Amino acid sequence: MFHPYRKDSSYLRTALFSVYKEKCVYCGRKIQQRDMHVDHVLPSNVGICNDDEVKQYLMELENSGFISDSIENYLPFCPACNISKSNHVYSAATLRFLHEKARAHTEEILQQISKQKDGTGEFFYSPIDTSAWEELDFSYQRNISHAIMGYRLTPADVEVCPRFPQVEKIAAQLMLVDYVIVQGETGCGKSVSVYQAAYDLYRQNWNVFFA
Repeated sequence: MFHPYRKDSSYLRTALFSVYKEKCVYCGRKIQQRDMHVDHVLPSNVGICNDDEVKQYLMELENSGFISDSIENYLPFCPACNISKSNHVYSAATLRFLHEKARAHTEEILQQISKQKDGTGEFFYSPIDTSAWEELDFSYQRNISHAIMGYRLTPADVEVCPRFPQVEKIAAQLMLVDYVIVQGETGCGKSVSVYQAAYDLYRQNWNVFFA
């Protein structure tokens, strides 16, 4: 049985956030509800599939009355994992595992939604536009001449520029919450400090994006 529901519903988002313990199901990191992405396990626009096991699983879903926009096909992701996932179709084994995880929480999600309806009004979120987001590339590092000449610093300059104490503070803050505000005068090192903090997280296998 499948339970149709709009994924931009505030009721659904709040229930998913609570039931999945405020974590991304893919990487396990803590997320903030306002930044959480609710996404399909199986994309709603599956293209041509050449994997026989996935084809077989898709036929099973179709025969069971599968509904793409249903609680049984939604999971909470952090922005980075959802962007890297895009419309990629998982292997059949991964699809089964994630669908089982979603189904196992369906009753609890429905109960949470029911409780919310007794108190707060429902509203719908506008989809987050991530089309302009770009993944930062730290693979290329320049020598210090670029910084000495006073040019605009980029992720390619993180290893040669001095590290200010705030770099560790920025990275530590981002490990706890999903944002940090860096203020200061022009040319004081705000940009490169943020890039250096992002580089620290990048080396810990985080996906780092620039908007």
